[in-house]
Amino acid sequence: MKENLKEVGKRIFDIRTKLDLTQEEFGEMIDGAKKGIVSRWENGMNLPNRKRLEMIAEKGGISVEKLLFGSLENYARDRIETITHSKDWENHFQITDENRYEIVDIALNQVLKIPAVKDYFEVGNMNVVNMLIYNEVQNAGNRRMKNTQLTNTGLCNFTTLELSNTMDGIRVYSENGVDENLYNEIADILEYASYKIFKLKEKYDDTLK
Repeated sequence: MKENLKEVGKRIFDIRTKLDLTQEEFGEMIDGAKKGIVSRWENGMNLPNRKRLEMIAEKGGISVEKLLFGSLENYARDRIETITHSKDWENHFQITDENRYEIVDIALNQVLKIPAVKDYFEVGNMNVVNMLIYNEVQNAGNRRMKNTQLTNTGLCNFTTLELSNTMDGIRVYSENGVDENLYNEIADILEYASYKIFKLKEKYDDTLK
């Protein structure tokens, strides 16, 4: 994700002014940077080096990543959009310009619900943040492919799919000597559950459209 130098400059300006320091005084605190250099940072003309970024972030009581990218929501959205523009992702999940932002919004909404994402973002552990974001994009893509989106219809479809997968999974037990009666009773429960989900689809037909 590319930093927006103008936005970084505004955040540096906010940190300096909250400390009630002149550009010259602030620069002295930040590795002896000259007033003109601080001015260039604040005007979005240059980005401080890593050492100075860390010093500025510390003075502001934030992580370097928050200094560079602002809010977690902005960072996550840009990251998700970058992932969904990958050719591999476009091909595998059949992503088009028409449905891309549906996936982006769903993935972003889920990312922002994960407390760990916020915690790791605040301390600057971006490897974990990026992994969690990637997982949610993948989940959103998979739900779209299987028609198990986070909707009423998706809930029914997901439950039906999981029951079907479970039925397939237990068949191996029937082939390896488990008690036949036990297997048949479990299979009957799963078949009955599938039937009940089907009836629920009929009952909630209006809300599933």
